[in-house]
Amino acid sequence: MAMVKVWNDNVHPFKQRFRDKHIEIGPKQCIEMEREEAHLFKYEFSPIERDANNQPMPTSFKMIRIEDHESLFTDAKKDEFGCIACKYKAVSKKDLMTHLIDKHADDLVTDDQAEAELQKKRGRPAKAS
Repeated sequence: MAMVKVWNDNVHPFKQRFRDKHIEIGPKQCIEMEREEAHLFKYEFSPIERDANNQPMPTSFKMIRIEDHESLFTDAKKDEFGCIACKYKAVSKKDLMTHLIDKHADDLVTDDQAEAELQKKRGRPAKAS
């Protein structure tokens, strides 16, 4: 199970009861948790306390951030060679280019055609809204 850092971005310490444990994170400090548990902790409701004037107390604000470098790199690699037209997942750049030429060649627009279309659009009067 992958461990992640759970940061408290508040300037006040954060305390919460989570899964029969008392969790306390100091201001601008972090603790380590398992990835799935950290996400559950982050999105679990924590009530905002109010003072005598019924104003929210900043000491009870839940400002939790999860630092997870491993999933950032693995997610980026998963979508690195994905076709945006049909969601095809290629294994390499060459595979993606072959797919684009084979399946989407009719959808490609050359620069000359795009320039001509832009010139046509610029020549038209603006639409009334």
